[in-house]
Amino acid sequence: MAITRVYRVLVLLLLAACLTVVPVMAGSVTSLQVKAAMLIKFTDFITWPNQAFEGSPDTFAVGVLGDREFVRLLMPLEGKLIQGRRLKIIDLDRAGEKPPALHVLYVGASGIHRWKTTIGGRYWSCLLTVSDSDLFISQGGIMQFVEKSGNRMGFAVNRSAQIKSRLKFSASLLRLAIIRELEPGEAP
Repeated sequence: MAITRVYRVLVLLLLAACLTVVPVMAGSVTSLQVKAAMLIKFTDFITWPNQAFEGSPDTFAVGVLGDREFVRLLMPLEGKLIQGRRLKIIDLDRAGEKPPALHVLYVGASGIHRWKTTIGGRYWSCLLTVSDSDLFISQGGIMQFVEKSGNRMGFAVNRSAQIKSRLKFSASLLRLAIIRELEPGEAP
């Protein structure tokens, strides 16, 4: 128990360093690479309800809509264990008509106006939705990447959408977030 707590504290400190200390510099690490790493790291601080895995108990599915480069960055991580399940990366621009059950959805710029229709009514149910679009939180999305001063990366959390999704965010993750309480259609 104590080792797990120490591990979580160390991971949290690493995440905090990525968000507040390490600038996103051109020529070394791109902001998209930082976002991909943060997206996967967020899963260490979020708990999905058991029902989220009923259809495929051994798979943790991350879908990407509207950003082929983001898919390319995540593909080398496919098969990695996340919460005891094998990571599966799904390019929703190529997945066909009905997307599979997802646990995380990243919405790129070209998918921002079609993400709700792509996933149907499932966006409130056990699905972490993440984007870097300024419109995302006001559209009902849960997390939004935010570039801070000094080229640092942060994130905002729409607590209303997060609570409706039944995902449990750790207090450690929420302390690092910019908290918003928005219903779909409200301006941030």
